[in-house]
Amino acid sequence: MDELYDALFVNRVKNLGNACFFIDSKFVDGAVNGTAATTRGTATLSKLFDTYVVDGLVNFVGWINMALNRVATSFQTGLIQRYVLVTVVGIVVFILIYYNGLLNF
Repeated sequence: MDELYDALFVNRVKNLGNACFFIDSKFVDGAVNGTAATTRGTATLSKLFDTYVVDGLVNFVGWINMALNRVATSFQTGLIQRYVLVTVVGIVVFILIYYNGLLNF
Protein backbone atom coordinates (compact mmCIF):
# COMPACT_ATOMS: atom_id res chain seq x y z
CA MET A 1 0.00 0.00 0.00
CA ASP A 2 2.88 2.40 0.78
CA GLU A 3 4.43 1.78 -2.65
CA LEU A 4 1.13 2.44 -4.36
CA TYR A 5 0.61 5.67 -2.34
CA ASP A 6 4.19 6.79 -3.15
CA ALA A 7 3.72 6.02 -6.85
CA LEU A 8 0.34 7.73 -7.16
CA PHE A 9 0.69 10.76 -4.91
CA VAL A 10 4.15 11.38 -3.41
CA ASN A 11 6.15 10.94 -6.60
CA ARG A 12 3.61 13.01 -8.61
CA VAL A 13 3.91 15.86 -6.10
CA LYS A 14 7.70 15.59 -6.34
CA ASN A 15 7.45 15.72 -10.15
CA LEU A 16 5.18 18.77 -9.89
CA GLY A 17 7.69 20.44 -7.54
CA ASN A 18 10.55 19.69 -9.96
CA ALA A 19 8.51 21.13 -12.86
CA CYS A 20 7.74 24.26 -10.83
CA PHE A 21 11.44 24.59 -9.94
CA PHE A 22 12.41 24.22 -13.62
CA ILE A 23 9.92 26.89 -14.74
CA ASP A 24 10.98 29.20 -11.92
CA SER A 25 14.72 28.78 -12.48
CA LYS A 26 14.61 29.05 -16.29
CA PHE A 27 11.77 31.44 -17.09
CA VAL A 28 10.89 33.50 -14.03
CA ASP A 29 14.48 34.05 -12.91
CA GLY A 30 15.45 34.76 -16.51
CA ALA A 31 12.77 37.43 -16.77
CA VAL A 32 13.79 38.96 -13.45
CA ASN A 33 17.49 38.94 -14.38
CA GLY A 34 16.69 40.39 -17.81
CA THR A 35 14.64 43.15 -16.24
CA ALA A 36 17.46 43.91 -13.80
CA ALA A 37 20.01 44.09 -16.64
CA THR A 38 17.71 46.37 -18.64
CA THR A 39 17.21 48.62 -15.63
CA ARG A 40 20.95 48.86 -15.01
CA GLY A 41 21.55 49.65 -18.69
CA THR A 42 18.94 52.39 -18.86
CA ALA A 43 20.17 53.84 -15.56
CA THR A 44 23.69 54.01 -17.00
CA LEU A 45 22.41 55.73 -20.14
CA SER A 46 20.37 58.14 -18.02
CA LYS A 47 23.44 58.97 -15.93
CA LEU A 48 25.55 59.60 -19.04
CA PHE A 49 22.82 61.80 -20.57
CA ASP A 50 22.45 63.76 -17.33
CA THR A 51 26.20 64.15 -16.86
CA TYR A 52 27.16 65.16 -20.37
CA VAL A 53 24.03 66.72 -21.90
CA VAL A 54 22.02 68.27 -19.07
CA ASP A 55 24.95 69.25 -16.85
CA GLY A 56 26.97 70.18 -19.93
CA LEU A 57 24.29 72.62 -21.09
CA VAL A 58 23.98 74.12 -17.62
CA ASN A 59 27.75 74.53 -17.36
CA PHE A 60 27.87 76.01 -20.87
CA VAL A 61 25.21 78.59 -20.00
CA GLY A 62 27.17 79.43 -16.84
CA TRP A 63 30.37 79.77 -18.87
CA ILE A 64 28.63 82.15 -21.33
CA ASN A 65 27.30 84.17 -18.41
CA MET A 66 30.79 84.48 -16.90
CA ALA A 67 32.25 85.51 -20.27
CA LEU A 68 29.59 88.18 -20.77
CA ASN A 69 30.14 89.30 -17.19
CA ARG A 70 33.83 89.86 -17.89
CA VAL A 71 32.97 91.97 -20.94
CA ALA A 72 30.33 93.96 -19.06
CA THR A 73 32.56 94.66 -16.07
CA SER A 74 35.29 95.93 -18.37
CA PHE A 75 32.93 98.78 -19.33
CA GLN A 76 32.20 99.66 -15.72
CA THR A 77 35.23 101.74 -14.93
CA GLY A 78 33.63 104.27 -12.59
CA LEU A 79 34.78 107.21 -14.73
CA ILE A 80 31.89 109.61 -15.41
CA GLN A 81 33.64 110.96 -18.51
CA ARG A 82 33.50 107.57 -20.22
CA TYR A 83 29.85 107.07 -19.28
CA VAL A 84 28.94 110.45 -20.75
CA LEU A 85 30.96 109.73 -23.90
CA VAL A 86 29.20 106.40 -24.44
CA THR A 87 25.82 108.06 -23.84
CA VAL A 88 26.55 110.83 -26.37
CA VAL A 89 27.80 108.34 -28.96
CA GLY A 90 24.68 106.23 -28.41
CA ILE A 91 22.40 109.23 -28.89
CA VAL A 92 24.23 110.22 -32.08
CA VAL A 93 23.96 106.67 -33.45
CA PHE A 94 20.27 106.56 -32.55
CA ILE A 95 19.65 109.90 -34.31
CA LEU A 96 21.55 108.74 -37.42
CA ILE A 97 19.56 105.50 -37.57
CA TYR A 98 16.29 107.37 -37.05
CA TYR A 99 17.22 110.03 -39.62
CA ASN A 100 18.30 107.38 -42.13
CA GLY A 101 15.01 105.57 -41.57
CA LEU A 102 13.03 108.72 -42.33
CA LEU A 103 14.92 109.24 -45.59
CA ASN A 104 14.26 105.69 -46.80
CA PHE A 105 10.59 105.82 -45.84
